[in-house]
Amino acid sequence: MARVTICRTCTAFCAGMSTRLTRLVIPASSGSKTTPKFLWRKRPKMRLLLSLVGEQPTPNLIPLYHAANKGQRFDAVKFLVSSEQRFKDVAQHLCGAIKKEAEKAETESPLSGMQIIDSGPPMEAWQLDKARADCEQAIEKCRADGHEVTINLTGGTKIMSLAAYQAAVNAGVPMLYVNTARTEVQHYDGNGVPTESTRFNVKISIETQLRAAGREFSANPKEQTCSAEAIPLERQKVVKWMIDNYAVAVKDCVLPVTKSINQSLHKKDNCGIAFAAPYRVPLSLRAEAARRAAQHLGETGFWDWDGAEVIVSKDRWDFINGKWLEAYAVTTLSDRIVDGWFDEVLGPVYVQGSPEIDAMISKNGQLVILECKLTGGEPTNILGKLYAHEHLLGGLYGASVFVRAAPDEDGGTTQWGQYGAEMVIGPDLKDLARKVQAKFRV
Repeated sequence: MARVTICRTCTAFCAGMSTRLTRLVIPASSGSKTTPKFLWRKRPKMRLLLSLVGEQPTPNLIPLYHAANKGQRFDAVKFLVSSEQRFKDVAQHLCGAIKKEAEKAETESPLSGMQIIDSGPPMEAWQLDKARADCEQAIEKCRADGHEVTINLTGGTKIMSLAAYQAAVNAGVPMLYVNTARTEVQHYDGNGVPTESTRFNVKISIETQLRAAGREFSANPKEQTCSAEAIPLERQKVVKWMIDNYAVAVKDCVLPVTKSINQSLHKKDNCGIAFAAPYRVPLSLRAEAARRAAQHLGETGFWDWDGAEVIVSKDRWDFINGKWLEAYAVTTLSDRIVDGWFDEVLGPVYVQGSPEIDAMISKNGQLVILECKLTGGEPTNILGKLYAHEHLLGGLYGASVFVRAAPDEDGGTTQWGQYGAEMVIGPDLKDLARKVQAKFRV
């Protein structure tokens, strides 16, 4: 057997480095005076992304996925983090998200096998000279460990980004910057000269983006996040038919029925008895098309219809009272995944510590959140919920859309427009996929 010894010549030089050279002493054959052969072996280099961390986690994920798509994947990542707790939290969440992806097989994640190098001492956030020195020290440490370093300038404070640029030029290290407005990764050589800009098109799962934001799907068995596959095919067909026939199916039938039942549920009759299921609602329909629509909804099991009354059982009420709109949104948006409009569509989405999200859509490292209501009488409350999710899930990388089944007969569009919110209502629901797609920068 060959015995391995540490090279005494370079031990002092290599002390503390993971790239320490080793000498293989190959014993000569028995009785031979042949001089032993010395084979020098160095640990293989890893392509390492030295990445500044700011308030948003996504700029730290995009280059990792983008490089893998180009066949130039990084083997490891190390985060440069200031001493501020909010940035430490972002780095911690990023490490958790990347670690989960690294544990997956190569066929399941572009980040399979990726290593996370300890961040080391914090980087100065506000004093340029100190920040540059901190970054230079981090670069030198990574190089000494045998890594091929690239710096991601996108995160951190402006001082950190400038300091990292100066340190990279001093060390002759290449850099990159994620330009989200143009969906490009801009590359610079070790002299700071731009070399190329490449459009990124990355598929980052909703779960990974949530985890990078410090959130997890709910572990409650009663709160299962689902995709369109969980919606029975019969229901997918009927909700699409309802929107295709919006005027007679939704406006003339479903909205009057749900309005009547909701009003009855909030009051008692003259004897003090609450309205109880099965709910019966007289539905007078003058137009033949509307009567046929009510009958078709009965034939598909949406409700029961006897020609004069709609009968709604308790187990169907939640779906009729709005879940059908959520099902339509998830179904019609999922249909466009194959066309490349979206990467993933989930709904409902249950996140630990947050209210239920009706639908969530991802595309190219961005998220759109949907809030679906039959009516929209309280825009302030709904907007507060949407904006809270937007801020939590990405700021520049998140957007929201309010989806309403009722037509615009109350000036809702004008009111919502004053808040700067995107709203898709009534007959426009046919174009929901296109309107949601427009929220993404692609």
